[in-house]
Amino acid sequence: MVQVPPTVATIRVPRSSARREQCFAKLLRYVDPRAECGFGFEGKILRPGQLVSEEELYEPGYPPVPILLEYSQGDVSGVRGARRREPLYVLWRYDRVPGEWQEIARAASVSWEWAADLRPIAIRALREARGSVEVLPSLPLIARRISMFLETELTTLEDSDRLKILAVLHDQFACRIAAIL
Repeated sequence: MVQVPPTVATIRVPRSSARREQCFAKLLRYVDPRAECGFGFEGKILRPGQLVSEEELYEPGYPPVPILLEYSQGDVSGVRGARRREPLYVLWRYDRVPGEWQEIARAASVSWEWAADLRPIAIRALREARGSVEVLPSLPLIARRISMFLETELTTLEDSDRLKILAVLHDQFACRIAAIL
């Protein structure tokens, strides 16, 4: 009888650019609150697009929900003769249930500014991933249901009436926010 080895779940590391050169992904373990460049974003370097075993994403010392920083070259921009690709930095969170990466945030900058922009977002994502910040798991579902309800109601109205309803809803939402504060 032939023994079949157990299957190992593999996960593809996100790759935002079709270009292979000048890119990396870093599975984050820690982000220094004073980080002003990539050296403050600590973790394991991976290649965008590569397949990794599930175990590689859940190593000791890393959060139970993988957070990843991806660097790639953005789209070509500029006028002819002065075209360039701006570096693109994307923060990702791995959702094990559907088995997919969800984008958290992105920044494009020529120099170190991306670190200042993404640092607080990455720190919060790591805290949430470790359970230090309580996250309502059904939040996207609730938001989607409310959006679908609004869309259904608003499509029956003329544009000018939609604006009036949205203005009233703004005030209602603001009142509810103020009541919580």
